[in-house]
Amino acid sequence: MKSSPPRRKPLTLKLSSEATVRVTDGPLPFPPRYSPAGAFVTVSPHTDQPSQEVLLSETFGSFDWLWSGDDEFRFAKEDGRLKGIILKVPEEPAPVRWTLPEAWLEADLVPGGIACTMRANFDVPPTAIRFLTPGAEHLVCAYGEILAESKDVDRVRIAERMDLVFTGGIYSGWMLHRPADHLVTEWEHPPAGPAPAGVTAALETYLRLFTYSNIELMQEGDTDLLSAIDSLIARLASLPHDPRGTVIEEHLRDVRQEWYRQPRKR
Repeated sequence: MKSSPPRRKPLTLKLSSEATVRVTDGPLPFPPRYSPAGAFVTVSPHTDQPSQEVLLSETFGSFDWLWSGDDEFRFAKEDGRLKGIILKVPEEPAPVRWTLPEAWLEADLVPGGIACTMRANFDVPPTAIRFLTPGAEHLVCAYGEILAESKDVDRVRIAERMDLVFTGGIYSGWMLHRPADHLVTEWEHPPAGPAPAGVTAALETYLRLFTYSNIELMQEGDTDLLSAIDSLIARLASLPHDPRGTVIEEHLRDVRQEWYRQPRKR
């Protein structure tokens, strides 16, 4: 019986124009945390601002310096290994005419961490567009210019359900699997186990609703969108209690109060 060829494992990859990384053993041991209110995903040991400041002091890499908007990749000063990430979720959905390349979903997984080959700070711009695959199975965020079909795709699973995607050896975006399972308000850890189906469906509706153009209209007091927000709040309130559903519901109530000057209702 002929044995299958060994899976290709990339040795070095380009994280940015300045930074090269190599694949290592040992993914990050922390669960991903997805904050809709903050529009970010984090995989990191920090759980509040003081512990975040400690992490920054002990690491190097990219950071949102002075509102630069950069994503955060922090590497240990001692050995260059990845210690934590904070990635922004774009407000801009992919244009309707665009499709996510199948190669992104079908690429072999390379489990492991990454280590930076240099010891200096650098910039990693945030991704530009987002996809949500049917059933909210994957939240995919990417740089728009690289979404051509490609057979040279590597997915490095740096943490549970969290992949960095490289096309042609260059960082092109990231994927979070079952994002509804990882919903949090800010830095707290998500509950164990899968999110209920109703919460997953609510996240799909939320991401269709909260796009760049709709957010601008909400800030201008668009009443149709207020009705859509109220409808989603009612849906969430009718579900059995789950902390991840409460994350979305409370964010919607905050938007209703802050942008529409409406009192919070229970």
